[in-house]
Formats: sequence, C-alpha cells, structure tokens
Amino acid sequence: MPALDEAGIQYRVVDEPDAEALAAAGDVVWLPVPGTDPPVWPDARVVHGSADLSGAHLIDLVATMDRLRVECPWDARQTHASLAPHLLEESYEALEALESGDERAFCEELGDVLLQVVFHARIAAERDDGTGYTVDDVVDGIVAKRVRCHPHVFGDVTVSGAEEVKRSWDDIKRKEKRARASRREAGAGEQIGRELFLLVARAREVERDPEMELRAAARRYREQVHAWERAPDGHGK
Repeated sequence: MPALDEAGIQYRVVDEPDAEALAAAGDVVWLPVPGTDPPVWPDARVVHGSADLSGAHLIDLVATMDRLRVECPWDARQTHASLAPHLLEESYEALEALESGDERAFCEELGDVLLQVVFHARIAAERDDGTGYTVDDVVDGIVAKRVRCHPHVFGDVTVSGAEEVKRSWDDIKRKEKRARASRREAGAGEQIGRELFLLVARAREVERDPEMELRAAARRYREQVHAWERAPDGHGK
C-alpha cells in the first residue's frame, strides 16, 4: 500500500522496480542499492547523487579564512603587500610540482595558490573607502570574463576549431584593452578636475583670484616662448 510522507506525497518502497507498474504511477524516483549498476527502463533519467555540488567546499575555505583573519594574530596583520611574495612563491611551487609529475603534490600546491586568492579577497573586503571587493566579486568577474571570451559556447558564434577560438580571444582582448584605456583617460580627466578644484580653493584661501593668477601665468609663459623664438640660436640663449 502507498504511504504518505510529511508533505502528503504518496510513496512506496520496492526492492526492484516493476517498469509497467511504476510507469502507471507517474513521476517516480528510484534509489537503487549503492554500488550496483541496475538496468534503467525506457524514458528514465539517471541522476547520480552527491553530498555536495561540485565546488561547494570552497565555502569552507572562505569560512576558514574569515575565522583566521579574526582569530590568528599572524593572519590578522597581513596586507596585500606582505602577502605578495607568497603569491609568487606558491605559484612557482605549483609549477614545480606540475613539472615533477607528482599529482598529489600538485593538488596540494593548487590549494596553496587558491588560499592566496581567498586571502587577498578577504583583505580587500575589509576596506570601507569604496575600493573594496569580496571573493564573490572576484568569482563574478572571472565568470563574466570567461563567458565573454567564449561566445562560441555561451552565445551564437560558430567556430571551426581551436585556432579560430584563439583568434577570437585575441580580438576580444584588443577590444577590452581599448575599453580600459578609455576608462583610464576618463579617470585621468576626473583627477585633473579634482586638482584644479583644490588649486582654486587654495587661491581663495590666500585671497587671490584664481582666474587672474592663471592669466598671469599664461602671460609669463607666452613671454618665455617669444624670448626663445627671438634668440639667435633658437634656444633662448
């Protein structure tokens, strides 16, 4: 007889599935004995169970780093600058393990490299000046970048092979470099604006007219240029 679970859903425990009977019952989930390779009836979909989704243990690493940052005196006083040598060192050690062919050592060294990434992100998350970021920001950034670099996987672009993928990457990199250059120019413009604002404020503090000071400086510069042009050797001498 079918039984009801806490949610009111009918279920029945069977040792072996009866294809005809189960097909008539509607949606069915069958949990075979672990380690067996039972036959699967038509139209069935096999879902392999797992205690965690792949990558779920990264949450444990983030939680461990959060605790170390608070409770360990050494971890608590580290900065981006103090960790910089370790970031390079761990990367070299990972390469050495890879070259040695020792897969277990390589796995361990990859963990040390990953720790550096999480450590730096944890330090950055503590900043409150608007420049901070979290490990989730790091992951979001690289996921977005991977999606952008693989339009043949996540978009509607078709490629003929690895060489065409490489050409597509190069083209995407060139476009991103141009975009970054534009952002740097915009940032430089903002910086100049801030500097001009500070100069105007300084002029007013000493009761000077900033526009008149600028005009006077421009006149002096113009006179220097004229003097240079009138010089016999063309160098103002």
